[in-house]
Amino acid sequence: MLLCEVAGRQLRYEARVIESSTTSRDETKVHCVKSLASILLITTYWSLVTSSSAQGPLTPPGAPAPTMKTLPQVEPRTAITNAGSFTISAPGSYYLTTNLTITAADGITITCSNVTLDLNGFAILSTTSAPFGGSAVLLAGKNRQIRILNGSIRRQKGIVDSGNGFAVGINYTGGEPGEPEEVLVTDVSVSDCISAGIQLGSGISAVESCSVEGGGSSVGVLASRVSKTISIVSGLAIFGTIVTECRGISTNSEGISAGVVQNCFGSGLNNGIYANTAENCIGSSQSGIGVNVNYSASDCVGTSQGVYPGVKAANAINCKGTGIFGAGLSAETAMNCTGTSTTSNGIECVITATGCYGYTSASNAIGLSVVGTANACGGGNAGGGTAIKAAIGIGCTTYGGTNNIPPANKFLGTP
Repeated sequence: MLLCEVAGRQLRYEARVIESSTTSRDETKVHCVKSLASILLITTYWSLVTSSSAQGPLTPPGAPAPTMKTLPQVEPRTAITNAGSFTISAPGSYYLTTNLTITAADGITITCSNVTLDLNGFAILSTTSAPFGGSAVLLAGKNRQIRILNGSIRRQKGIVDSGNGFAVGINYTGGEPGEPEEVLVTDVSVSDCISAGIQLGSGISAVESCSVEGGGSSVGVLASRVSKTISIVSGLAIFGTIVTECRGISTNSEGISAGVVQNCFGSGLNNGIYANTAENCIGSSQSGIGVNVNYSASDCVGTSQGVYPGVKAANAINCKGTGIFGAGLSAETAMNCTGTSTTSNGIECVITATGCYGYTSASNAIGLSVVGTANACGGGNAGGGTAIKAAIGIGCTTYGGTNNIPPANKFLGTP
């Protein structure tokens, strides 16, 4: 209102000024129209500014309501509150609220598919006084999509190690209708189970970031895929189709046995690592082969204290083998490999050896022995015996000892 009154006064003033001047009447009309338009424009702008800056009530409407779902709404879960045996017969998510103490038979039995069992940091404990006392978790039937995680399975403190406790930590019934599939076990620690630690069969299954220690006269971990897991048992430590980033140690059997083994350490009374293919692995054996590979071994290190090679493979690439009473490395073809032995041949190769070095401490053994061609290889014999033996030698060098290569088949400076 004040702005409008001021504008009107301004318009009347300009009209008087124009009348008192020499300006024509038409020019006066034009000037008045322009002034009026300017005043209307300013008035409209001011009304918009004042209306947009107006504020509503400052009192908040109330406490904000939750906009996100709660955890039970996202994943409804069922608490296992009893402290004894329990059977899961309906799909869903279950979790422990306390330790389970099992005096006989099995701890938790799962008889259906689509189950998540969260041990929730608690333990399933065995207090059975009879040997082979069932399983801590038993998967009954050919069920699918089962996940077990986050807890431990062990013998209760104070129970002496006299063959008592669970027979198996996590087990399946076997037989008809078949093995469970799509089973995942993560972050579970199993100890002192008599026969096996985690045994999921040969179906589609995985064990990740778990540990098994003690007992395990049969097997520590058995699953199709095993990763980031440690198993230290008396039987076969780890058995699977694909095993990666694991550590398997056995006192009476093999450390790791699998189709594919990558980035692992295996130690055993027999083979340290036994596989179809192995990559970037370390294997140690007391009486067998350190790294025993049917096809290709690359970037592997193997040691044997028995009469067998440290590394044995059809094709060995960038491998290193050490033997005491057996060869350091044995292969059909070898490339960029090293083999040493105390009493036997350093490297034994059937077809070709390229860029390899073999060494032995025994005068009656051979540093590098190749049935076929030795190409750019070196051999040494600390006892003065044969350093290199090959049908054909190309650019080879001896370091102590002699070579046994037909003179007609020595090329590129081979002595």
